[in-house]
Amino acid sequence: MIDPIHTATINGCPVRFFASAIPQDLPWVAWPDVLAAVGYGWIKRTSVTRKLRAAHAGEIVESPTAKGRAVIVPNFMAEAILWIETRHKHIAPGADADFVTATQRAHAAAIANHPLAATPAAGSA
Repeated sequence: MIDPIHTATINGCPVRFFASAIPQDLPWVAWPDVLAAVGYGWIKRTSVTRKLRAAHAGEIVESPTAKGRAVIVPNFMAEAILWIETRHKHIAPGADADFVTATQRAHAAAIANHPLAATPAAGSA
């Protein structure tokens, strides 16, 4: 089971961020949380998720979390849908900027928890 490294409120909804398995990558995001933040109903959530799986099958991961199994997606997918919905004025202005700030905080948490964070830099004493 994986635990989120950061949780932020985006457009009034909690959005969980998870450390990426890819070194130096931005944190991944719980896709159901993002869809809730953009206000999609069940039909639209199902349709968008089906299309996403078809286009990016290798980049979508299901992972056990404390809240049960969650679909985890790369950061760019979540950022794109928030950007689109903000620009079309379907969600609160600034929700996409809030997501970028939350990503930065999650990334800082991931770096702080990385095993190499405790290793002294080469040449330092």
